[in-house]
Amino acid sequence: MRIALEGGHFEEEGLRVKKCGSPFWARATITNVHDSMGRHIGFAYVTRDISARKQAEQVLQLRDRAIESLIQGLCITDPTRPDNPIIYVNDSFLRSPVTPART
Repeated sequence: MRIALEGGHFEEEGLRVKKCGSPFWARATITNVHDSMGRHIGFAYVTRDISARKQAEQVLQLRDRAIESLIQGLCITDPTRPDNPIIYVNDSFLRSPVTPART
């Protein structure tokens, strides 16, 4: 609350516990509230459940680690663009002695 009082607001993400006792990921925001004269009158506290976002982030991290651990080189291009640019290569691709021709 000290940070919110000094800076106007404070945000953090972390695990919280629901009334039923189950844990969930939350983004908590504390905002300093003033009256029309600019005097501090309290705080607004909002907690948002971000469990779905955290789960999606974990899935993406697992995918990224799996792709990076591949022995075989991987090159991903964007076929939706006319120039078909390369958008990702893993380390194995960069270490390969021969880069395959693009079609």
